[in-house]
Order: sequence, then structure tokens, then C-alpha cells
Amino acid sequence: MKNNRTAYPAVFWVANSIEVLERFAYYGIYMGFGIYLQQLGYTKGDLGIIQSIFLALSYIIPLFSGTFADRYGFKKMLIISYLAYLPAILLLIITETFSGIALTMLTIGFAAGIFKPLVSSTIRVTTDSTNKTMGFGIFYAMVNLGASFGPIVMGKLRGLSWDYVFYTAAASIGVMFLVTIFFYKEPERDLEGVTLKQKFKDMGEALSDIKFLIFIILLGVFFWMPFWAFFNVLAVYINDYLDTAALFIAVKSVIG
Repeated sequence: MKNNRTAYPAVFWVANSIEVLERFAYYGIYMGFGIYLQQLGYTKGDLGIIQSIFLALSYIIPLFSGTFADRYGFKKMLIISYLAYLPAILLLIITETFSGIALTMLTIGFAAGIFKPLVSSTIRVTTDSTNKTMGFGIFYAMVNLGASFGPIVMGKLRGLSWDYVFYTAAASIGVMFLVTIFFYKEPERDLEGVTLKQKFKDMGEALSDIKFLIFIILLGVFFWMPFWAFFNVLAVYINDYLDTAALFIAVKSVIG
């Protein structure tokens, strides 16, 4: 007998909507950030320093933010993320020093790190065995939708002024803030009650498995490091070495 799929609650759709907006703002800035630094006179080495610390923060912070979310609630942690996100993006408009840009981007990485586990956790607790696969499919579609349109829209805007890029990203975060305040309802869930101490203990136990540790090191050195190194400089490479005007004309001749 075929099971009926459970309907998704309203907070599921609210969470997906803010995911689209966050990825739009995040990748809208991130994809062109190397070009921005280059136009200010900074080197690819400077880009590497900022982006390396940025990525480290955005992937380490979720270890902590997930624990605090279990204790204080998803909605409160989302709001904290926005309160870090919004001023950091706006500060990019007025600062052009290396230390100032580095600080603002690291703050954005910190905010993104807080945000990362909250929406996916919302999807997890608002789905069940009948709709979880499709629920996460929708979630990742929203991730890709925001990440695709962000660079396209911001690419058009930076042709006018980088300020428009940062204002648009800030506006996106502002809309997320309002949507969360008025429409995000804390989903019901069983609180795990896992402390940071217990998390680190569990991580230590996992890493004590030598085969698993070797796998993680190989994955990091031979996949993640080359992947992000390529990802971070791709826009700069295209900007420096490819004739994108010719590519645009070729594509236009096909799709109009």
C-alpha cells in the first residue's frame, strides 16, 4: 500500500525562502570578491589569505552554532546571524583597507557559519519518512537557485557600481530578517541537549579511527583544497584571460 506524503508545514517554506535569499547574497558577493580586491590593487595572495580564513570560519562555526541553536532556538540564532551579516556587508561600502575588508569578510564568514546548519536542521525536523527525500531535494534546489542568480544579478550591478552589489546583498539580508521575525515559527523538535564538551569528545572518538582519519586527510588535501582554490580564483581567471564579450555574443546568437 502506497503511503501518502505528509504536507510540509509553513515553516518549511519559510526556511527555504530565506535559504534562497541568503545564498543569493552570499554568492553574489563571494563569486566576484576576487575581482573586487584586484580592482582595489590587492594581489591574489591577499585574496588567498582572506578566503582561507573565511572558509575556515564558515565551516567550523556550525559545530558551535548548532549546539547553541538546540539550547536557545533556531529563530534566535538566525537573528544573531543577520545582526552579524547586515553591518558587515554595509561596511564593505565604506572600507577599502586590507584589514577593514578582511574583518568584514571574516564577519560574513562567521555569520554564514551560524546560518548554515539552521535551515537544514529546520528541514530535518519538519519532514518525516514520507517526505524527507523530496524535502531535502527542494532545499538543495533553493541553495542552487540562490547561488546561480546571485552572481548573475550582482555581475550586472557591479558594471554600474560595487556599491549597488553591497546594497542589494544587504537588502536581501534585511528581507530575510523581516521574514524570520514575522513568519518563522520555531519548529517542534526533540532537543538533543548535547554540550560542546560532548561534541568535542565525540569528534575525538571519531578521529581516533585511523582509517577514517586518513580518509578525511586525503579528502581534504586532494579534493577540498584544490576545489576551493579553483573556486576562489575562477572569476579572477575569467576576468583576466577570457574574452567574455565574445562568449556573450556567441550565446546570444543561440538563445537570443
